[in-house]
Amino acid sequence: MYRRNGKPQSCEPCRKWKTRCDHARPVCQRCHDRNIAVQCFYHPAPMSSSSFRHRISSRAPQTQTQSVAPEIPHDVAASSSSGGAAATSPQENPFALTSLEEVAVESCSLPVVGPLSYSADVLSGVRVLKLLYVHRICDSLVRESYRRSRVPLLPYKVVGDILRSIHDVLTQCATDGSDRHLSELSTQIFENSSQPLDPHQSMTVEEYISLFTGSQLRWEAIGNVFAVAGRAIIASPDNDPIFVENGAPGRANLLSQIAEASDLCLSFCARESCSNELLVSLQVNDLMLKTQQHGDSSYQAWRRLGDLCATVYFSGIHRQDGDERDPVFLAQLKRGCFASAFYVDKCVATFLGRPPLLNYRHCSLVPPLDLSDDVLVGDPACLTEAIEQVSSTGWNCHGRIYRTSLARIPLLLAIFKDKVIELRAGHYDVDTLPRANQILEEAQSSWEHCPDPLRYDRFNNADNDDHSNVNRFTIISIYLDYLHSRFLLLQFMAAHMDDSRAAFLETAQKILATVIQATKYRASQIDLSQDYSWITLYYGIPSATLLAQDLHSTRHTQQGPSPPHVAATETIRNLCVLVSMLSWVVSPIHGDYHICKDAERRLSQMVDEILDRVNSPSVDTLASNELFDPMLEWVDYGNLGFGPVLFG
Repeated sequence: MYRRNGKPQSCEPCRKWKTRCDHARPVCQRCHDRNIAVQCFYHPAPMSSSSFRHRISSRAPQTQTQSVAPEIPHDVAASSSSGGAAATSPQENPFALTSLEEVAVESCSLPVVGPLSYSADVLSGVRVLKLLYVHRICDSLVRESYRRSRVPLLPYKVVGDILRSIHDVLTQCATDGSDRHLSELSTQIFENSSQPLDPHQSMTVEEYISLFTGSQLRWEAIGNVFAVAGRAIIASPDNDPIFVENGAPGRANLLSQIAEASDLCLSFCARESCSNELLVSLQVNDLMLKTQQHGDSSYQAWRRLGDLCATVYFSGIHRQDGDERDPVFLAQLKRGCFASAFYVDKCVATFLGRPPLLNYRHCSLVPPLDLSDDVLVGDPACLTEAIEQVSSTGWNCHGRIYRTSLARIPLLLAIFKDKVIELRAGHYDVDTLPRANQILEEAQSSWEHCPDPLRYDRFNNADNDDHSNVNRFTIISIYLDYLHSRFLLLQFMAAHMDDSRAAFLETAQKILATVIQATKYRASQIDLSQDYSWITLYYGIPSATLLAQDLHSTRHTQQGPSPPHVAATETIRNLCVLVSMLSWVVSPIHGDYHICKDAERRLSQMVDEILDRVNSPSVDTLASNELFDPMLEWVDYGNLGFGPVLFG
């Protein structure tokens, strides 16, 4: 959290002792080293009166997010209507506060009756509602997110109705400028959130949305607004007119407040212990926000992934193979939410070398049908007709790219990754290689059935506008994911079959070349920097390291040209370009900055070693072996990613 002067807030012990605080959350390193972690907390208003401090100290301190403002996006094309409420000026705003600290000061005088912990939650709920009212930019950010986002989890009609409902409810509370109404609203939202959603098969879309809007407003719905808005902030350039037109505070300050509000909404949902598809959507969006803020290897992101998988299992969304209680549109919506959760789980597992939390053997794995949102939330008769028109493999027959199109293919590829992880973790026997070949054939078949508009190897490069570039980047990411699935499996097969090594190295070369090609697709109105860092780290580094290792070993064991499967000149050139990419792909405020710099250092040393050996074949081999072996520990088929080498 930031102070009004723009500097990070210090914890109370460091502030009182006038010592330098590293601002780490939930406990700073200095307090941890002094064994006073229990006393370390960040006061919402440290310079307020002693009577206010006494009231604050009577409640358990609220956990707050780190105020790091990185840059990362996930973008693409889903058009949405541009309606929405206009921003309220400070003169017209009865809740004219600028930060959660000020909201906390104002909220302490609210007449809340009830148990201490519940009263504290209600007051925190008032803070969230005031922040939502003050920063009406959230409406614009959510609309921009749906215009730019790669794979929105919920149809825009659902999120748009949530925004309108929040606007109407807060406007009604603000008519007399009294905080009492906000306190009553917060209490009501807690009561709503404690009740399960109760859909039935004949329910219409409007009836379903009414379960969490209007008088039935829930924290899951509000949290989705904050999480999506936070992702939109990170995906927006610093000079985006949306910040100026809405009179928003500094970008870093706004992101810190919105991320904290998303955390609070999740804590409210955890308190009420009611899981549903809205909570899954909120957790996925917040997980992506955490990776963008703190880095893909951060503890915050890993903890949020654990919460997400627990909700998926507890709510039963992993078994969406025919729930008679759900109407058709809701069953498709739940499948989309599960697809996103399953895909993210496999990405983290292969990136960090950790076991996946969602196992394919315990899930129904039915992807959502490739239907447009207009059809999905439209007339039931039209929906039934559209379902009958999809192909036998579930794709639409019109050659269009819908929101669900971008959710289907990652799920299908994630299933193969999960099977590869299981295969690599098991014991090798006579059935292992036949099973590996079967998985490889299944993955190839699924890719061949993928529509041409979603395949980068068949993509049309005619257009050059920003919108097309976002589409290209999305398609290239899908292609990289397919190649990565092959890469993991062929890596395992190459360890046991010499005839698989050529295909393995060829796949690695394709991945490296495709990662470099992705840098061509820039969009001036959308910040894609964090996407570049992800594809560079997740796809580029493992393939580049394997190719460097192959070139290194080739130079040791033979004289003359490289074997046919190693295009040495092209590979060295691409390795040099990748090293250059790692130097600019992220800025120091990005969550993955230190990982990229470490990868740049290691890969640069490896390339230097290869080039030195080309120029001086007689160079001593001891240093090269010491350099390559530690970096290549991840190549062992028992390890699933390069993460443990970089992250310890």
